[in-house]
Amino acid sequence: MHKPSPTIAEDIAAVLSLKPGGPHAFAGAARWGVAPAAAPAGRAGGEADRLTRVYVEVTTRCNLACRTCVRNGWDEPLGEMPLALFRSLIAQLHAGAQERAGAQPPTLVFAGYGEPTVHPELLEMLRLSKDLGARVEMVTNGTRVDAAMARGLIDLGVDRVWFSVDAVTPERYAAIRRGGQLAEVSDHIRGLYHERLRERRILPEIGLAFVAMRSNIDELPGLYRLAMAVHASDVLVTNLLPHTPDMLDEILYRRSIGMGRYSQSHEVPRVHLPRIDFDETTGPALLALLGRADNLDLAGADPAGQSDYCPFVQGGATAIRWDGRVSPCTPLLHAHPVFVASRWKHVKDSSFGSIAEQSLADIWASDPYAAFRRKVQAFDFAPCVFCGGCELDESNEEDCKGNTFPVCGGCLWAQGIVRCP
Repeated sequence: MHKPSPTIAEDIAAVLSLKPGGPHAFAGAARWGVAPAAAPAGRAGGEADRLTRVYVEVTTRCNLACRTCVRNGWDEPLGEMPLALFRSLIAQLHAGAQERAGAQPPTLVFAGYGEPTVHPELLEMLRLSKDLGARVEMVTNGTRVDAAMARGLIDLGVDRVWFSVDAVTPERYAAIRRGGQLAEVSDHIRGLYHERLRERRILPEIGLAFVAMRSNIDELPGLYRLAMAVHASDVLVTNLLPHTPDMLDEILYRRSIGMGRYSQSHEVPRVHLPRIDFDETTGPALLALLGRADNLDLAGADPAGQSDYCPFVQGGATAIRWDGRVSPCTPLLHAHPVFVASRWKHVKDSSFGSIAEQSLADIWASDPYAAFRRKVQAFDFAPCVFCGGCELDESNEEDCKGNTFPVCGGCLWAQGIVRCP
């Protein structure tokens, strides 16, 4: 029997390892019918306040000088988390699990504004995390995941390693990830996969993270080939968040940044499209329509994707800086400059306490932190992302609705434009 050709939605879902409604659907996936039509509903009651994911920044040091990095625009001291402080965190999480009658501890994600593998005690930290019984993930540039590191990750049972790979051609990779070599990183990714095969292990899963820009978007097919070769479980494509003026021309969302404003709106007609093949016949007409219409329904999916939805707060996540300070998300770990579309903004860091001074459980349950999470779940902030901009939009300290620091109306994570593993 003749097997029908896959639709473009199925092609893209396969290429990017996306599941309909999955947590890593990239901002443009809904355009092709592989992302949810609306943001997931916030978890109700006490479940909304259950801590399920902890981002741990063990260092702000890095061995590369990437064009996309926040370091090109900030001036903060570098540092790394002392092993004693990390042990304290593990003890706090263990105590919390015991208090909840042996409940599963939160997932620990080794990620932040530095490269985890440069920390000299990384493997010991990973061991402590797995001994706790936690799911453990790590985000790395891959340059230091050599054979010895790969064996360590496999022996410890680390659940997933995300490799940041912004190009699959040597020249372009070197231009973006300055100081790195594609051949070395590719060998390390493949080495981890083959060592896992030799050891007959299924962990760690391999994930690939890709920052999409005007100069590298044509690398996606090659990224897929790499993902297939190493049996990657997920590919996460995110947009660029510029920290310096020279990166402004690289963004791919100047128009789509405003799509959320008209999603489900009565201001413009809503166009309903079925699942449909994307080929030489349909392509030109569909592209012309998708380039003009702001209020679309594509086989039940909304191309505007998620809007006014914080993946950190709604996902029960928190972030811990290398010095122990606790932030509600990774974007607020450090003060830094960003450009939202073409508008400059200074993002002030936010903290609700330090694990060096009180337990993470007490910080999480504190009135100020709980009130902030409720405010973010309601997301009654000024629509700074869609607005033309005013002097209040130059920082995250207050907005025109009377909200005070930290305000989130200008956050690109909350609009599904920028994503994190």
